[in-house]
Amino acid sequence: METKRLDYVADSESSVLELIRIVRPEWRSDSLKMKCFQGGVTNHLYGVCAESADISYTVLVRIFGKGSDLFIDRDREQEVIAFLHGLGLDLCAPVYASFTNGFVYGYVLGSPVKLESLKQPGVAGKVARQMACLHSVQKTGGQMLPEPVVFHNLNH
Repeated sequence: METKRLDYVADSESSVLELIRIVRPEWRSDSLKMKCFQGGVTNHLYGVCAESADISYTVLVRIFGKGSDLFIDRDREQEVIAFLHGLGLDLCAPVYASFTNGFVYGYVLGSPVKLESLKQPGVAGKVARQMACLHSVQKTGGQMLPEPVVFHNLNH
């Protein structure tokens, strides 16, 4: 799937809704529900869905925090997300569009893993299998994905 590249800057809830009109033109503007997620360190994150749509059709709009590009390579981040999604292993949601200061991507239904839930039978094993799958991913030609660049960027 080709990611749309938009020359657009999002900086408010109304600009997020405008992005949704571009990415999901089939969704009626008057039927959109939006939630702002709290707790992000560097980004603003919004979930948007059409009122009548199943929650699995929710899209997320991530607006990058100011200055976060100094230590996070945003182009590389999107490249890795697209690559992981393309593997078909349920490691990442698809990216539908990128814009000047963020991107729009799919929502993966689930909940954060908490210490208490790891004590439940089978949960720790499922987490370990997914982490093993993620860390064993190779690019074509047997080349491993490059090392994370955040530590290199922080040191320079």
